[in-house]
Amino acid sequence: MNKNEEIELAWKNLTGLNEEIRNWGNTRADFKGIKKHSAIPVRIIRYLARHVQGKIWLNHLALVVLYSVAQNYDEATIYTDITTLHNKFSLLFRSKLIKHKVRTMSEFKAEKYLTFYFKGFIGTDTPQTRLYFYNRYQSVCKRGKMWLATLPYNLQEVYQAYLFTPVNSLSLTHSMKTREAEQRQQKKRKEETDSLLPYYPDLRRHGHLRFNLISKLWQAFKEAIKSHPSLPCTFTYQDGETLYYLRLWDYQTFMKEYENELTTVFKKNLDKKQGILKENRYFLEVQKIFNTRTKSEEPLWFADILKYGLIRSRRFSKEASDWLDSWGYAKSSFTMSTGKILSWQKSWHVMKVAERVLPGTLLLIDDLYAVCAFGLLAVDLFTTTGARLSETMQISLDRDCLIRLVMPAPPSAKNQTPRIRYILRLVPKGEKKMQRQDFFIGEETKKLLVRVGQMLGEHYCLQVVESIPTVNFCSHSARAHKFKSAPYLFQYRGAPLNGVTISSCLRFILHGIFLKTRNGRQFAIRPHLLRHAFATHAVQVEKIPLDIVGKWLHQKNIAITEYYSRVTDSMAAEAADAFLAQVAASIDINQAILRSPKELQQLMEDAKGKTGTFAEVIGGICVSHGYCSVKFECIGCAGKVPEPSKHYQVERRKEWALKELAIAEKEGLYPEAQRLRKLIADAEAELREMKMIEEYQNDEARTGKINFTSN
Repeated sequence: MNKNEEIELAWKNLTGLNEEIRNWGNTRADFKGIKKHSAIPVRIIRYLARHVQGKIWLNHLALVVLYSVAQNYDEATIYTDITTLHNKFSLLFRSKLIKHKVRTMSEFKAEKYLTFYFKGFIGTDTPQTRLYFYNRYQSVCKRGKMWLATLPYNLQEVYQAYLFTPVNSLSLTHSMKTREAEQRQQKKRKEETDSLLPYYPDLRRHGHLRFNLISKLWQAFKEAIKSHPSLPCTFTYQDGETLYYLRLWDYQTFMKEYENELTTVFKKNLDKKQGILKENRYFLEVQKIFNTRTKSEEPLWFADILKYGLIRSRRFSKEASDWLDSWGYAKSSFTMSTGKILSWQKSWHVMKVAERVLPGTLLLIDDLYAVCAFGLLAVDLFTTTGARLSETMQISLDRDCLIRLVMPAPPSAKNQTPRIRYILRLVPKGEKKMQRQDFFIGEETKKLLVRVGQMLGEHYCLQVVESIPTVNFCSHSARAHKFKSAPYLFQYRGAPLNGVTISSCLRFILHGIFLKTRNGRQFAIRPHLLRHAFATHAVQVEKIPLDIVGKWLHQKNIAITEYYSRVTDSMAAEAADAFLAQVAASIDINQAILRSPKELQQLMEDAKGKTGTFAEVIGGICVSHGYCSVKFECIGCAGKVPEPSKHYQVERRKEWALKELAIAEKEGLYPEAQRLRKLIADAEAELREMKMIEEYQNDEARTGKINFTSN
């Protein structure tokens, strides 16, 4: 049976469809007809069969599918439309205001009954959710009306009865307060962005230091296994001022040691799973972490996440729920729903007992290392490229995605060795032609991609010449049907990681950063929030033009970029303070802005400057291509990736600016002095960033000591 036959059979098996809907050829959506249309997606037919069959709106939703396919709408759009409409109609018909009053869709008066929902009389949905449904519903109605107009008159009469009726937008504008709902949503997002921006430069440093900590524990763990002492093996590991007291276990040793603690039911279950217990899996118990300088114990930053079982469990105790609320986390904030990370797939009961009876913190160190590697890569990508979550899921190690560029050295450079650079080629959201776009990455990001690839190589026990496995694109994604199988980097145990799991890895490695808006509302870091922070920082702090930032973010509508990068309240307050200070300096404004025609012409010529991608610039590498927004004032530019090895270039520029600043102040050149102060501040900020990079690089290179003790 080919695909077309499978689709046709699945459609015919839908019980409850009327003949005019079942005979889809009349809708011009027959993919076997003269006009070629996309086949009806099988997963949508399955959704209708599983969830909508037996509902009075089945024929209406089925027709939405048919005319959407006829108009070549994307599968993800159609699926979102029917799931949204079905969920809300289910909510409406459970309400006492509608239940038992409407028995057929011909009796359903959209203007009357939908108004109950939009006004908030039905359900507890937020204004944003009601507005989202309103927009989806109106879009479906408009699409159906346009399709109906293409049919012969006799068919229009037949299918008119199966179309959803649009509601009067003017009558609902006041009740829904659509503009106010949009403004509240945007204000909420900007409040969160405002609170996140002070931490923005430190996020990568924060993630690197934590990854280094787990990486060293992982190395100590592997060294303890290689030495193969009798288990359980107690040993200490010292990393700088931190002393870890650890104990190494495996399945069999744990079962012997705690046999008395196992219940009869538990032992009976184990007898049925002897094949699982033959697997000699190791795990680590952290008994104590001691700081030799402060003489005090220190907890692991993720201890509470493991303590409350937030990664595996979907049912939380009141204590766990209160803990999540205190940090502004949702219930699914740490759910690793794909890849089975940080849980024993088939022997979860063994892990549950081990966590209960062992006095220390149980670590599945291999999985913990993978979570931190994925989390750090996500932090780096979101904060340096502004990429979307759906775009990072596409990253793979094949030639179509990861591009290696060999570029000649500048003619005047002493070192004429060719420069090797990398870019990621991904398909942005809304790209109907599936055309890949460039995402420029720096040296640190490239190193992280390699490190995650190496981690996966060890996870799959691959040889040096072997590539990581090819897996399907995450089926949970609405765009899964658009991408073929590939060696995607975000994968584990043979399965691709979905957006929920990647977000959980991100929050896991950054947990502990307490975020609260100015009005006291707590919130958690999300990938899309980092995208907003990236845009705001680039436009408002680095002064990159809006259209260039829109190009970086791969946004076709400049109005969207303007919203993403809109100034925050804190920035407005700081700008006001700076303006008042400048006015207080009694600058002669007329003298400051006076320009001659020749000078204006020179500025026009300067504005035509272009910069090449990956050009060697002061203090780093330029990753911006096209128009140079800062006219080659590279110190502090967001389009440059700093390199610690070039710190002397920035320091030299800073020293020059300090000398020029003294002269400018002495001669009363206040605008020039202000420009030099900004240059000095940008240089100091860049040097601090270089220092942070060196800090986590040195921390990464530092080795610890491991000592075994007798049990």
